[in-house]
Amino acid sequence: MHGSITYITSRDSKNFHFNTFKINIQAPENSPHTDGIHIANSNNIQILNSEISTGDDCASMDPGSQNVNISSNVKIWPSNVESISIRSLGGTPNEKEAREITVQNCNLKGTSNGGTSSTKVAVDLQCSKVKPRDKIELRDIDMACHGAGGGQAAVSNYSNVHGVA
Repeated sequence: MHGSITYITSRDSKNFHFNTFKINIQAPENSPHTDGIHIANSNNIQILNSEISTGDDCASMDPGSQNVNISSNVKIWPSNVESISIRSLGGTPNEKEAREITVQNCNLKGTSNGGTSSTKVAVDLQCSKVKPRDKIELRDIDMACHGAGGGQAAVSNYSNVHGVA
């Protein structure tokens, strides 16, 4: 790990608590366990106008991630695992949920799972049978399949998920 920021408290800021602009995170595509941004037990996080290219999860949300917004021209490039992953959705006892995660106006390219995909499955939502998810909303997704099964429509898999109309 090159850097880690933990246990920071900022109270009563006059304007912004923290701002980091135009982050560029890179690791070789074939490098395992090189998550770009890992969020856990945090509220009101925004990832904007950034470029992330790693060999693993480019951005991951774990227990306690709330009100996370990934948007405004975020570019996710080749990733061997998930481009953006939301894990730990309250499936084990006393585990905090990851909730209110928004991904919009992003470009996911060359990922193995998510966005423009190198496999036929572009979106894969697998939730706990014990604690199924509801109020899941997916809108305006342009999915294309290149590589294995190229030229065919990309598909999505869902398990224990209930959407909104």
